[in-house]
This record gives sequence, C-alpha cells and structure tokens, in this order.
Amino acid sequence: MKSDLSKVDFDSKFVIMGNAGEKSVIKIINEKFPLVRKIPYYYSTFDFVEKDNNDQIVKVFELKTRNCSINTYRDLCFGYNKLEEAMDLVEKNIRCFFMWYLLDPTDKNNRVLYYWEFTGGEEKQYKFGYMGNPHLRQIEKPSVFVKTEFLKKWEDIVV
Repeated sequence: MKSDLSKVDFDSKFVIMGNAGEKSVIKIINEKFPLVRKIPYYYSTFDFVEKDNNDQIVKVFELKTRNCSINTYRDLCFGYNKLEEAMDLVEKNIRCFFMWYLLDPTDKNNRVLYYWEFTGGEEKQYKFGYMGNPHLRQIEKPSVFVKTEFLKKWEDIVV
C-alpha cells in the first residue's frame, strides 16, 4: 500500500535534485547494465534493480545525488538500513552498489558518478555513525560512512 505523499513535509529542493539525478544516472547505468530499471516505489530501500530472465533480482543500486565533489569530505554516507538489507542480499549472491552522483572537482557544471560495491568484506572501508540535520528537520539516524578513497568512477566498472 502506497503512502499519501501529499501529507508528508518534504524539502522539495532535495527531492527535485534526487529525482533529476536518478533520471540522469539511469542512462549512465544502462550503458553498462542495460536491464537495470528504476524501482517505482518511493520508499524502497534501493533506487534501481536488475532482474534475470526468471524475474529474480541479481543487482541493486542505491544513488545519492550531492552538491559536493569527491574531495569535499573524507567519507560519504547512506542510511544503515540499506547496509542491513545489502548484507542479506549478498548472502543470496545479489550484487549491491552504492553510488554517488557528485559535482566534477574540475568543472562544477558537470557531474561524475562514483560507486562502491558492497560484497560483505569491506569492514575497513566504512564506519558507523549518525546523520541528521536539525535545521532541515531531519532526525538523527544510524548511518554508514564510506571512505571516499574507496569510491571508484563508474566509467571504470568491470561488467
């Protein structure tokens, strides 16, 4: 059952930026993985999915669109709930990608897509903490912080 989103108070600036990022990134993803599709449900844990001929999930993708570059912070984050689900998925041999669509550090008018593939053995590549901005009416929630040194450019992914 879908929620009535008209009753939820969103900061529309961030929703618009995220939606625009998803529309741009799906085209980039499809160049490497043509069967990947957007998950239509707003509250799904991941943004994109690829299924095989038997309608079984083989890959999931989470996207974060941010107005910073790769060298702005030492790490970038996502909600801990996503890592919890990824842990279950990798046990089922489903590939899990976390992606950031960031400003190009050499040209702020362009963006670069970075990824980090979670396979279950990257404990030194991330840490746990809390994220939330009370000025944006965000409640602190458990988060995963991936060190930017472990992010790779999407263009370099091996299919």
